Amino acid sequence: MNYWKDIREDRALHQRDVAEYLGISRSAYSNYENGTRSPNIGTLKKLAEFFCISIDELLDYSPGNRRESGLSSKEKGLLCKYRNLSADGQLRIQKQLDLELEMEAESMAKVW
Repeated sequence: MNYWKDIREDRALHQRDVAEYLGISRSAYSNYENGTRSPNIGTLKKLAEFFCISIDELLDYSPGNRRESGLSSKEKGLLCKYRNLSADGQLRIQKQLDLELEMEAESMAKVW
């Protein structure tokens, strides 16, 4: 279950953030994360939804390597957040990314 901690930390979340989403105490979630207790199937579904991953990936069970998609856990978290934005929110993020890329390109051009 340490994988859950990795997923949570990659997304810059605290145990209390996950616990609040699940409607349980932080210590109850901590027990899930460290493997002293196991969540029921309903909680597993909510956790998978919260982390935007499949239950198989949540349980670290995959016929192949869980990193096959080429996305890190942090990247998956960002993609999940992006997908949860409205169309206007997604457009603002796209414009901000374009601006950041332009600024980096200008910065690199100055180095050369």
